[in-house]
Amino acid sequence: DVAVARHLVPYLARLAAEHPDREVRYRMTLLITSQDVCAVPALAHALSDPRTRMRRVAAYTLAKMSAESGCVQIMDDGTLHRRTLDQTPTVAAAVPALTKCLADDDAGVRKASVMALEPLGEYASKAVPPLISRLQDSDEDVRRAVALALGKLGAAAVTAVPALTKSLEDEAEAVRTATATALGHLGQASAPAAMNLVQRLEADGAQDVRVAAAFALGQLGAHALPGLPALTACL
Repeated sequence: DVAVARHLVPYLARLAAEHPDREVRYRMTLLITSQDVCAVPALAHALSDPRTRMRRVAAYTLAKMSAESGCVQIMDDGTLHRRTLDQTPTVAAAVPALTKCLADDDAGVRKASVMALEPLGEYASKAVPPLISRLQDSDEDVRRAVALALGKLGAAAVTAVPALTKSLEDEAEAVRTATATALGHLGQASAPAAMNLVQRLEADGAQDVRVAAAFALGQLGAHALPGLPALTACL
């Protein structure tokens, strides 16, 4: 019954996330995932709950379910392609609600929504423009999560390259690192960012950013030739 599921599933999700007994958390998680056809619509509905705590729990539960629906495939050229397993994941039904939550007032809800969208690959393609806009989020953790997600969405997110290139200038080291990594994962589609990556490699004060920039340039093939002197200098 849809009405019963809408009432019960969010509370089961809270138990799965917050109960002090690990066995209870495990059993509640099993129950939710085994009833995903009913649980996903109920959790999607809970994303509009006026209580922040309930929205967070719903989003994080969908993120856990989403993570089990697909895998990252490493292509021959070293780029990543997010693909789902066998059939349309049940969690894909929650994409509209998760996309709307990217603008939630609570940073925890926004981050969890990003995490839930990332494993869905092509099924989350309509969320790419709102995700791109979140690269300007006020919360550093959200910006970092968005950059990583765009990199792992593969072909569905190639339109994000200009915005990711701009994010290489983010004030937060973790965001710059995630952004350079994402550009590397998008492979030769990131060719327009080559010189920006070279600049990060040569001048960024954070080692992790420089390493990520070097990795990204390594995925660009001939497009990375302008960065060869900087790469050689790192040896």
